[in-house]
Amino acid sequence: MDPIILANGEIKDDIIAAGVEQLRRGVSAEDVAEQVARDVEDDADEHSVGFSGLPNVLGVVELDASFMEGASLRAGAVAGVRNFCHPISIARAVMDRSPHVMIVGEGAERFGDEIGAQAQAGASRGDQAGHAAVRARHGPAGAIAGFGRRARRRRTSARSSRARICWPRASA
Repeated sequence: MDPIILANGEIKDDIIAAGVEQLRRGVSAEDVAEQVARDVEDDADEHSVGFSGLPNVLGVVELDASFMEGASLRAGAVAGVRNFCHPISIARAVMDRSPHVMIVGEGAERFGDEIGAQAQAGASRGDQAGHAAVRARHGPAGAIAGFGRRARRRRTSARSSRARICWPRASA
């Protein structure tokens, strides 16, 4: 069965293609969903997540992420996280390594420190004018990875709201 990645937002095709290739190589759907989300968090052109994300009303970029393993319905989430590169990895660690489902603000940051999550000092990579220009166009981004019909029953998601299905392109 061909692997698929169900993605939302304006995730770049090369990020999706890399995720599909990982699935074809046998990488777990959980690892692929996390990596796709990390790649989106690192994308300077993506203004809905990561350090290029839009700031709150105080001008501070606070990040959130959620992760769910569909077969067991285990989940983890963080919100209001500052100064970490990949909140999706912290959210997955909440699912895998804590008794909680969601940790917010300073508690999420402390948890991120305790698990050794990659920190990034400072605020947004973007500027206020740039944020204002994209504020109305973007919603949350995320991905679901899996295989065909099985993906409907056992899917792994990393932050999902507006969805599009990204099928791998046929080889030429």
